[in-house]
Amino acid sequence: HSRRFPATNVEMRRAPAQELIDSLIADACQLCAVLRPAGARYFEEIRLHSETLFAVWPRAYQANLKGAISLVDLRAHPLILPCSRRTDPILEQWFCDCCAAAGFKPKVAAEASTPPEAFNLVQDGVGIAVVPGGFCDDIDRSLQCSPISGLEPLQLIITYRQEASLRVQKMIAEVGRELGRAESQRAS
Repeated sequence: HSRRFPATNVEMRRAPAQELIDSLIADACQLCAVLRPAGARYFEEIRLHSETLFAVWPRAYQANLKGAISLVDLRAHPLILPCSRRTDPILEQWFCDCCAAAGFKPKVAAEASTPPEAFNLVQDGVGIAVVPGGFCDDIDRSLQCSPISGLEPLQLIITYRQEASLRVQKMIAEVGRELGRAESQRAS
């Protein structure tokens, strides 16, 4: 994109979702990519794909489990979540609401800011990690993962301010199309 839009400074950085949204509100950035519950709407957005949440635990813990694990089956386990009220209050509230609808309050043992950090916490015996499924492709052999049934998939979206200039909106739309194309090619 830097060749097509030479006057545009593109900077990519990883940050907690709340920090990204705050930067978007303060007009410190033009767009960000975040995971959101289906149906939630923030600013303007381009949906890239759905992301199922997976449970990750030590393989020795339950080596015989096959297929999906039910959300309610996680009620007795300490959980390592990829969010908190500080880093992503919307996602954290959604997860707690899903657990409440399933009849329990989650036992949150830790918050992990990255999937590798969550996997390390699992290996250290802290609990079962809840992470987007796309991060489970390359997990360590000592870990096992399974999709969590009873949860709607999250949506990976690019979100941006409605007041963005036409030039910025054009660039965002192009980035969204290319990312969507790349994702559909990866899925096939």
